[in-house]
Amino acid sequence: MRRACSVALFIVAVATPLTASAQPRMEPPLEHWREELGLTDEQIVKIGDIQYASRVDEIGRRAELERAELELEREMRKAMPEESTALRLFDAAHKARGELERIHLRTRLRVRAILTPEQDRELHTLAGKAGTPRKDDMEGRPPRPSSRTRR
Repeated sequence: MRRACSVALFIVAVATPLTASAQPRMEPPLEHWREELGLTDEQIVKIGDIQYASRVDEIGRRAELERAELELEREMRKAMPEESTALRLFDAAHKARGELERIHLRTRLRVRAILTPEQDRELHTLAGKAGTPRKDDMEGRPPRPSSRTRR
């Protein structure tokens, strides 16, 4: 009974954020900022190719993530979930989520490598105006409450 309660608490604390953040994050389309950034036709083509390749990679990783989360949810609905199976599925979901983050980072780095330093600074400014939180925007704010608060 104690083991079942521990596993249930684990799922509430950890698996819920997995599902909530599984939505794909979309980068702002740079075509809309073409004039503001002064992008050339060549830059637009290169950035489009990078974004296309990134989205293709994301499709497979999102499928892996959804599959692992679905299997984890199924395992946790059992009367007596198997700890090793649940942990293996959690690890698979965590790995897929990490790979998605890696794809996003790689995409941002590759796009930034195409931009001039001036374009990169302007992109940072435009992204901040579009609602992308930046570190300097967060200074002075109280910390966000943790979803894993102990009681």
